[in-house]
Amino acid sequence: MRVIMSMTRAIALVLGSFGLMVAVAAACALFTLALTGRPDRDGGKTLGAAMLGLGLLGGLLVAYVSALASGGFAGIADQVAPAPLRWALVLAAVTSAAVVATMCATLRSESPGEVPWVLLPLRSWAHWIWLPGLVAGAVFGLYPALREALPSRSWQMPLQGLGALSLLLATGLLAQLALSIADHRAVRAQADLDFHARRDASILQQVQQADPQRDFLSLLPQSSRDEVPEIRALAIAKLRSHPDLDGALAGVLRGAFADEAFTFLESNEPVDARALAPVVREGIVAHARALREQMAGTHTLRPDDYQYPVLRILAVADRYASYGVDYRPALRQVRDAYDTPRDYAQPTPKMNGQRAVDDWLRRH
Repeated sequence: MRVIMSMTRAIALVLGSFGLMVAVAAACALFTLALTGRPDRDGGKTLGAAMLGLGLLGGLLVAYVSALASGGFAGIADQVAPAPLRWALVLAAVTSAAVVATMCATLRSESPGEVPWVLLPLRSWAHWIWLPGLVAGAVFGLYPALREALPSRSWQMPLQGLGALSLLLATGLLAQLALSIADHRAVRAQADLDFHARRDASILQQVQQADPQRDFLSLLPQSSRDEVPEIRALAIAKLRSHPDLDGALAGVLRGAFADEAFTFLESNEPVDARALAPVVREGIVAHARALREQMAGTHTLRPDDYQYPVLRILAVADRYASYGVDYRPALRQVRDAYDTPRDYAQPTPKMNGQRAVDDWLRRH
């Protein structure tokens, strides 16, 4: 048993010494970075500091874990914490201290507005204390001869104070981060509300100024059930004031913008749905032609590309199937359009619209 314990301590000492060397190298590089005195203009300094900070933290964690495993910090928190909690406290304090030291070294030359308020009083000098303190703590924890040469309180109490203050500062940083995220979300939410308000006002003005015959095509999208109620009601009123609503819808269904007519038909009834039912089939065939061109001409396809027009078509087909028109042949053309050969190396994914048409055809 003694042999095993001796081997374990030897391995811990070797690993800890390696981690300590890595931490010392990273700490020296962070000192050099702090001495440059130049603010970060292009993000390079921040990126470099982040990499050095990760090296510092990794080395320190290896060193402190090795010291904990060999009993190097047995007296630091014995009075208040059992061994597992002592490990957690020490490693949390080391992590917090490494973050504080790295951020202070990085932000030393930045303007106050770029520095977390928690670190404002510390940024110009904290790394001069935190980095040597972290390295010294690892040294005392790893090498028993050094610990025994000094009174335990002479190095344990400063290390405890550094750890406790680091945990407090890290808590402040996390609190500020949480507040910043909440503020950012509030700003984004308000920006979204403002954007939608401007959009709705602009669309409402366009619908108010639209002529039912001249602007018939542009009014169709605003008749969707997903549109703002005020805009939709006005658009529908103008569309229904068209002297030949069904004829205009039939013309759109047979043309290049059939999807706009399907938007209307999915959410609203025409004047004579039975008479328009055969033309709906023509619109589905027209969409199949357009879909073939889209599939052949799109370089990189995503599964949800061209999905929503097909879902609208399927909804309209379900509504108009009761008028005796068989939409299955037309929808098979839509399904076949997804298999259009493409001249691009990227594979064609399984498209969501394709799945929806397959499901519809299986049900019918």
